[in-house]
Amino acid sequence: MSRRILVTSTAMRIGGVERALVGLLDSLIREGHEVSLFLWAHEGEFMGLLPPGVHLLPEIPAYARLERPIRKAVAQGFPGIGLARLAAKAITAFRAEVLRRPGYLLPRSVRYCIPFLPPVPGHYDLVLSFLAPHDIAARKISASCRAGWIHTDYGSLECGVDTTFEASMWQSMDALMAVSEGVRDSFISVFPTLADRVQVMENILSPDFIRQQADEDVSKEMPFEPGIIHLCSVGRFSHAKNFDAIPEAVRRLGGSGRSVKWYIIGYGPEEELIRRRIQEAGVQDRVIILGKKVNPYPYMKACDTYVQPSRYEGKAVTVQEAQILGKPVLITNFPTAGSQVQDGVDGLIAPMEMDGLVGGIRKLIEDPALRERLAATAASRDYCNRSEVEKILRLIKADP
Repeated sequence: MSRRILVTSTAMRIGGVERALVGLLDSLIREGHEVSLFLWAHEGEFMGLLPPGVHLLPEIPAYARLERPIRKAVAQGFPGIGLARLAAKAITAFRAEVLRRPGYLLPRSVRYCIPFLPPVPGHYDLVLSFLAPHDIAARKISASCRAGWIHTDYGSLECGVDTTFEASMWQSMDALMAVSEGVRDSFISVFPTLADRVQVMENILSPDFIRQQADEDVSKEMPFEPGIIHLCSVGRFSHAKNFDAIPEAVRRLGGSGRSVKWYIIGYGPEEELIRRRIQEAGVQDRVIILGKKVNPYPYMKACDTYVQPSRYEGKAVTVQEAQILGKPVLITNFPTAGSQVQDGVDGLIAPMEMDGLVGGIRKLIEDPALRERLAATAASRDYCNRSEVEKILRLIKADP
């Protein structure tokens, strides 16, 4: 029986979570359900990737102001939202700098804005809140059942977690979907009383789409150069991704006689830091920032090895995508790494410290047979996780 499902998120900007959202929507449509999508703002490079058949709800202006600059939100006629966000910002800063108590700004900001947000029209059998915070799904959407996603490693957040403040948000969800076993375990270590609500639901990807998109010619930006090993990393330029470590890693590899070029695809607040590290290491010709790419797959396909040097991850979608493309993968031993690759089988896990990262890359460079074995295993495995959609359908069936 077709059921009414509403999926919520912020926007469709470039990112791994957004690519996973496209896979989830596509799977729900294939199951024959009536699927609607509510975005805070109809923005982002991935808007054009929404699967046919998804009903995109009209944008509600107040929600679009949740991520705009505060001054602009006030100027555009939403003073309540502007002042609520300003209060959240001040209180979060006071707690962090004066009281030395952890906390992430966004949950507090959204919670304070709730009185100024109108309800989302309609009633749904199931609402899937694909990105935290989940207060909007809990308090502004009428639904018989609610599920909220956990994408990040809550035990590793650099800003910490205000568990007292966030607990009610997580408790308002009937089910919590963690994107890997590592993410689940980490979340439960922070919120142990919610253990019985958490289940693992892997990201759903489309191998056919990824392989088709990877056929684009990118040889002008990423030319083949005999004797040079091409590495590639994709992700947001943030503290979590640890891309600022790449220049020093390349400098050390060069000092040991290894010919390496490392291409970085992405954007974010730490771009200036990465560029400064490139200058300091003197590797301007060997670390290439390609910037924001709607389609990163041709670059991933063109590299010899995909590297994810992260400090922490929930579950890096890019790693799964590289494996689908049959690339040898190296990741650092962030806390959830064991949920990402099977070390030595379909990828390699290297120590996060600089010596360990360089050593892991050097091992792959010096052992072509190992690279071929990792790539062959990855290419033979199924990373699409299409059957994961059954876990959502069970939520509907369990709902009276």
